[in-house]
Amino acid sequence: MDEGRAYAKFLSVYNHAFRERWPDQHVAAEMLDVVSDAILDLDTLTFRAVDKAAVLPTFVEPYEAEDGSIVTRTSEDADTGLKFLVEQNMVLVDGDMISIHPRFADMFAASPEWI
Repeated sequence: MDEGRAYAKFLSVYNHAFRERWPDQHVAAEMLDVVSDAILDLDTLTFRAVDKAAVLPTFVEPYEAEDGSIVTRTSEDADTGLKFLVEQNMVLVDGDMISIHPRFADMFAASPEWI
C-alpha cells in the first residue's frame, strides 16, 4: 500500500476540489485541511470521527503566512469554517464529533487503484 499516493489522491479529490470551487473561502479551506488530517487513518485507509476539541487547538494555532504576517484564528472562525463545510456536504457534525460526509465515505473502497 502506498500511503503517500493514497493521501495525495484523497487531498486531490477532497481538499483541492473544494478550493477550486470556493477559492475565497480561506477559513473553511483551512478548517478542511485540519479536519482532513484528523479524520483519515492512513494505516487502514478508513475515516474516523474526531472530537472538535481535538481539532480546534490545531486550527487556532497562529502561523506565518507567505507574506511573513502572523495569522491567528479564533474559535468563532472555527465555527464559521465548520458551518460552511457542513453546508457544502464536506463534513458532518454530530454534537462534538466531526466526520467525513457520507458521499466520501467509500472513497478508497470505490477506487482500489489508490492503494
